[in-house]
Amino acid sequence: MRKFSSTTRFNPRLVIGLVLVIVSIVGVVGIVRMSASATPVVVASRLLVEGQQITSTDVETRMARLEFVSGAYPQNIESVVGKVVTRSIGRGELVPSASLGEASEVIETTVVVDVDAPLASNMIDGGIVDLWAAAAGTAGASSYASSAQSSSVGTGAIPDGARLVLARARLAGHSDDSAAIGQGATRAELVVSRNDVATVLAASASDDALFVVASSGGLSR
Repeated sequence: MRKFSSTTRFNPRLVIGLVLVIVSIVGVVGIVRMSASATPVVVASRLLVEGQQITSTDVETRMARLEFVSGAYPQNIESVVGKVVTRSIGRGELVPSASLGEASEVIETTVVVDVDAPLASNMIDGGIVDLWAAAAGTAGASSYASSAQSSSVGTGAIPDGARLVLARARLAGHSDDSAAIGQGATRAELVVSRNDVATVLAASASDDALFVVASSGGLSR
């Protein structure tokens, strides 16, 4: 009588398939747990410099792991709007509660001025700048503005006959706004001492042409 014996062959594909299924299940469980423990936190949507007052366009919310938050970071935009930055915060960084102060507790604030020429190409947000004024229509102001508007790199020189309005302010941000202000004009956001706000606003309200120039020792590219 003939005997038959059966042998079980090792199937590597079956083993690999089972491993992949297990890994997939573990991964899904991990993602679910991470999602459950994540919470919204406030991050800077652009560079925030020391002394700058935060607006709703300066920040946004992202999800982060709960254990990394630990109550040290604000979780909603409303809680930081109006606060003043006490140390610079880079774009995309979490906004720490410890780096925020009340407007009434700090000696600096932000002022927006419309200047009459583009900023020099080596001037960056966060840099130290001076604000100058020249009588509108004078040869120095006109030639300065014309040369700046026709140049793609801007100018960092001081126009002839200009007077210094404010030294060593911090440039919080700037943008060209030709349609809203005038051909070639630029809007600059400056961080200044509260004691200097009246001086800057008076210069801005005058008929003088205003220019922002990199201060000696200021940051540049």
